[in-house]
Amino acid sequence: MYGPYYNRIMTYEYNVLNPSPSNTYEVEYNFGTCNRTCPPDYVDSSYVMHQSTGDVPACPAKSSVGTTDDARLLTLYSALMYASGEGRGTSKMNPPGRSIAVRNTNKEDSKDKAHWYVATIPYQLLDGTGYKRMGIVELEVDRDPTTGETGVCMRQMLRKELPTPCSTITCDASNYDISEEAQTDATADTGVVAANLEYSKLKLGDALPDEKRISFPAGTYLPSDAPFKFLDADEWGDDKDVRRVILQSGSLCGSGIWSNHCVNMGKAIVDTTFTPSQTEKRYIFSVQSGWGGIKNVKVAVTKNAAHEVLIKAIDAGYVMRACGADGSQEELLKCDINRHTDMPTVYKSGGSIPTPGGYGIGFVKYTLAPEMVISLRN
Repeated sequence: MYGPYYNRIMTYEYNVLNPSPSNTYEVEYNFGTCNRTCPPDYVDSSYVMHQSTGDVPACPAKSSVGTTDDARLLTLYSALMYASGEGRGTSKMNPPGRSIAVRNTNKEDSKDKAHWYVATIPYQLLDGTGYKRMGIVELEVDRDPTTGETGVCMRQMLRKELPTPCSTITCDASNYDISEEAQTDATADTGVVAANLEYSKLKLGDALPDEKRISFPAGTYLPSDAPFKFLDADEWGDDKDVRRVILQSGSLCGSGIWSNHCVNMGKAIVDTTFTPSQTEKRYIFSVQSGWGGIKNVKVAVTKNAAHEVLIKAIDAGYVMRACGADGSQEELLKCDINRHTDMPTVYKSGGSIPTPGGYGIGFVKYTLAPEMVISLRN
């Protein structure tokens, strides 16, 4: 025990932003009253997002993600799902989109092997079964026990016919237990692949991300007229800094997006035009809406005098960027919202966010960073 705090976090890692020969592996620590000041170039690697490039190959070939201490410490957040080798007119993904990644609880993970699913309910399938089919890709993380070299491969593709067509927020794949859906009446499928994995890599000793989800009412979505409370004061510890709340993804929907159906997944991008503080941080949620444009909703995460955490939609806009023009892989990959990280500076206001129409958000996925993490102190 050191002063009023105990040694909560201790990791052993390399400072990726200072790769000089003298900068060897460092022990990060958090002792005592936390008076130590972080170096200005310090980054907590637990929350550094990485992205692979290109398709995840069928097993046993692998897409490398570098080395890991343990396959279970690789956390997948999302992937682009699209129809391989098929043109726009017959695509099983119309259009392609970011899709949520969840752990496969049907299989047991180990130090050298972990299992994941990527799933989505595609928009407007052209064979007449739109909003009724879930596409699922099973991924496997394989780690070499000798070298630690780790890769991801695609074990199988599945399709699950929903009992009834989904609508509004029920078209969001995160509403479902994906592992159960994959085990219950799902059938083998072809032609759909996962690409451009988004992931983080933890080191032994890092605190695992505490993933949480906020769901908003169908039709009204995330309100713009009043903040929506999603954490009470006693639900997020003693470190009352809203920068600990890290928004990651969500579903964008409304009368101006996907005809009110929360299909595909939006990317949460930090609003770099706003300076975050202990009491407020802003994000922009972006999604490829159709083949011709990107729709955006800007949100503010705040805390009030009672230390409750709130979220509110404060602006909306769009950018005209076409993708998928000829059905080629390169054109389809342009539909990946992760390729468009400039939304804070280029999107044009003009989307309507009054409840219940226009541009809305059906759910938000976020992580709550551990208390007293060194990179979050003043």
